[in-house]
This record gives sequence, structure tokens and C-alpha cells, in this order.
Amino acid sequence: GWITVGYCRKSPSKETPQKRLELLQKMVNSLHLNDLCEKVFVSPICRASSD
Repeated sequence: GWITVGYCRKSPSKETPQKRLELLQKMVNSLHLNDLCEKVFVSPICRASSD
């Protein structure tokens, strides 16, 4: 069968590491709870223009 995979990233900013974690967790929860993705990969500090 197929597995749906999501991706969350957070651009560099001035929030605390704890706040960054909370924001990323909200994104992951949203993908899981709405049954959009079974697996989610996360980049905790990633610019949109990164190669």
C-alpha cells in the first residue's frame, strides 16, 4: 500500500527553542489529526530558499 508523507519546516527566527518546538508540533499534529499524512518529516531550522 501507499503511505502519505508530509513535511514541516520552520524558518530561522528569534523565538525560543521551546516555542519553535511547540509551533512545529502544532504543524505535525495538524497533518496527523486531519488524516492528511501518516508520516511527517521535520526541518526545525530551514530557509525556504535552501538547496
